[in-house]
Amino acid sequence: MRILSAGAILALAAVLLAGCGGSGDKEARRDAVNAYLDQVTRAQEPVLAENAAINEALASFSLRPMAPAKLQALVRAEKTIESSIARVRALEPPPDAERLHRRVLRLLELQSGLVGELVWTARYVRENVGADEPLKAAGAALSRDLGGAENAQQLSDAFATYRASLGRILARLDELEAPPLLTAGLESQRRTLRRAVAVCGEIIAALGKGDVDAANARIADLLAVSETTATVRTRKAEIAAAKAYNARVERLDRLGADIARERQALVLELA
Repeated sequence: MRILSAGAILALAAVLLAGCGGSGDKEARRDAVNAYLDQVTRAQEPVLAENAAINEALASFSLRPMAPAKLQALVRAEKTIESSIARVRALEPPPDAERLHRRVLRLLELQSGLVGELVWTARYVRENVGADEPLKAAGAALSRDLGGAENAQQLSDAFATYRASLGRILARLDELEAPPLLTAGLESQRRTLRRAVAVCGEIIAALGKGDVDAANARIADLLAVSETTATVRTRKAEIAAAKAYNARVERLDRLGADIARERQALVLELA
């Protein structure tokens, strides 16, 4: 993803500052717009200075643990854009540039929001590296217990232990607050684990009744749920996050295009 605002404003300033002549009223309006644009450009100089690092960090963003240097670049980018927002917001645009001013501010705010969300996401991913290990360990323990079970009661005990392990994992997940890009994935994982806990209860109940056929059917269900937990859930979360990220970037692109059109309209009217 590229940072759009700085380039758009610099191009606007360069074109309008080149204009000259015209009526006194138009010249005064043009001078006022040019003065405003010069202020906007100076307000965004920190963003320009960080532009390459920001773009690199955003372009390489993924749901894999981020290198510390890239995370620091994102944190710095967020602070840089926020400081530019404060400076641009403090400006008083002339009437001809009021709509442009609103769009520039909106673009900066959207950029800041996206970068801030990516910082949150990167930290969340890093803090939850290995989050699936307890689930893998619980599955391995269930396999061992089932392998050593010699009667229905021991089979029931094995599934009870597994259910308790899943309950603890689910309790931890319920305490998490995922960033918006990963909320859907976290909710999917919670639903899957709740289903696995419920199926374990059904298996235990069937074994208690001596209903082997029902127990076997529920065990098959549990295997299907476990497969979803281990693979499909992760892939769906990645796809959902990618779609959400792309939608945010496309929104920035559209607003950047609006700024470019506003620039051209001012050029035609005042140059």
